Amino acid sequence: MSTRQLGGRLGLTQQAAAKLERSEQTGSISLRNLRRLAEAMDTELFYAFVPRQPFDTVVRDQAERLANKVVQRVEKSMALEDQATEPQAQSQRKLDLVDEYVRTTPRDLWDTK
Repeated sequence: MSTRQLGGRLGLTQQAAAKLERSEQTGSISLRNLRRLAEAMDTELFYAFVPRQPFDTVVRDQAERLANKVVQRVEKSMALEDQATEPQAQSQRKLDLVDEYVRTTPRDLWDTK
């Protein structure tokens, strides 16, 4: 479809349709204008965030980051009190926390990057 034809469907000039096309190419087009273009071309507009990995993997990775942060903070405090735990116990606590976070998705799960 030419920009003249698209402009006609939108009730715009060819120049205005070309400007919309350029804004789409540069990534500066508004969602409202994308909807107008889709309607003019008798198409559906889908606007979605698609995870790069399966969502359960994203959640588990985030849970691991949070668990590492929590265990490190606790271990630092315990070491200051001369009560540090063995690395194996730390690893198990991290695994337990990850499982808990995946199961319960705590409010602060996404605070850690």
